[in-house]
This record gives sequence, C-alpha cells and structure tokens, in this order.
Amino acid sequence: MALGMIHLGAIGDLILAMPVAEAIADGEPIHLMGRGPHKELAIPWRACQHYADSETCGLHTLLAGEPSERMRRWLDQCGPKPPLLFAASQIAKLRWINTRDGDGRTHISLQMLRRQCPRVCDEDLPLPKLVAEPARETGGAVLLHPGSGGLAKCWPLHHFPRLAWHLRKAGFSIHWLLGPAEVDRYVDEQLHGEIGHIHRNLPLTDVLALLAGCSAYVGNDSGITHAAAALGRPTIALFGPTNPAVWAPRGKSVTALPFTTSAADVAAAVFRMSVET
Repeated sequence: MALGMIHLGAIGDLILAMPVAEAIADGEPIHLMGRGPHKELAIPWRACQHYADSETCGLHTLLAGEPSERMRRWLDQCGPKPPLLFAASQIAKLRWINTRDGDGRTHISLQMLRRQCPRVCDEDLPLPKLVAEPARETGGAVLLHPGSGGLAKCWPLHHFPRLAWHLRKAGFSIHWLLGPAEVDRYVDEQLHGEIGHIHRNLPLTDVLALLAGCSAYVGNDSGITHAAAALGRPTIALFGPTNPAVWAPRGKSVTALPFTTSAADVAAAVFRMSVET
C-alpha cells in the first residue's frame, strides 16, 4: 500500500512537509497529489512513487463528497486509509495536518509530525532530501538568489552586490538566480553589470540542477532556499519578518542569519562553510 498525500501549498511548504510524510509512511511509498511545479519536485523526491495533478484528477470532486472516477482510481492506489491533506484548514473528512505555525517556537515540520504522532522528537524527523544531477555551469560557484515570493522576506537588495564583491575578493565565482518575481521587480536591471553570470526565469528542473552544482547558496526565506538545503548544499538563509526557529530550511549544512547581518559577515559565513565542507 501507499501513503496518499495531498499538498497544494508553495514549494517551500511542500519541502517542509516531505519528511513529515516519510516519517508517517514508515517505509511505504508516497503518492503525491499536487499542483503546478510540484511534479518537478516529485521526480527528485525518492520517497515519492507516483504524482497526480489535483486539477486533472478532479480533487474538487473529492472535497465535494462525490469523487470522480479518476479520483477514485487514485484513492484505490493509495489503499484503505484516507489520504493525508496538508493544509492550513481542515477540508471535508480527510485526514488533516495543519501546515501553519501553532506555537511560534517549534520547527513547523516537527509541529506537523506531532499532530499525527504526538510523542515524536527531532530524531524521528528525517531531513528533506532531493536528488538532482548537478549543472556544470555552477560547479564550484556561490549561487545568490536575492528574491522571494514575498517582498517583506527579501534582504534589502543593495546588500547582495556588496556580498558578491566580498565573495569575489575571497576567490569565489558568483552566479545569480532570478525568478519571475525578481525580474518583475526590476531586480535584473538593478544587478546589471554586477559580478557573475545571471540565470533568469528557468524551469524548476533547471534551477534544481544549478543548486545541486553550486558550492554554496545564499538566499532569502523562499522555496528555492528550502530546495538548496534539501539538495544538501551549504545554505545560508536570510530571515526578516519570519521566525527561523519555526521556518528555517532543514539540511546537512544550513545557517539562518537575520536581516541585520552585514554583507561582510554573510561572506564570512560562506567562507566558513566552504572550509567545513
């Protein structure tokens, strides 16, 4: 049998939920139902055996209490237990795990797991793990991602060129990663002439390859930062309004720093990571 998992949230939220599902599945394969870029995350997630698109399968028919034929087939593949719905609020009669912060102190992944298994501890929660073929372009480079889905979550942009200067001075090569949100905010123009190669508006599959190839990554509280950590890359996550104790990426080598950190100190943290790894 398999664990049916329904997740319609953002990239970072899905990555935070992955180890929770693995712990609950306890070795059983996971069948993920998602949307948008989730398919591109399901492929490098080894625990996920099957992906289904929520719109194609008619998830709304399940929530309405009369599942379509395609929805019934997906449920049959998952076995007798109702699927786990990862969402901010309960819908219909599905098994439900709240994906929002409940106490402001405990990491959200552990909070989610405890809602299903109350007595678990940190050691019971595996790290998120994605696998991707490293791109040659970023081999040995530091990858900088100055954006996020929320503008308030972005370290002030003028710090990033200064960070690039410090890193270049220390001997690192620099690559920039810009998504649609950053290009729309004219970040591209503001970075014109800066050190390093700029990658713009790439498919998520290509972004994962660039992340997998980099020597270190620096970014804001974003889904891409969670992906870098899940790929096992040395990751520095810059936090402003959100609490890193609850929302920080989880990985083998992750450092969360506040917005008040200077560009020079962020560069020093990158250097320490490079020495340690």
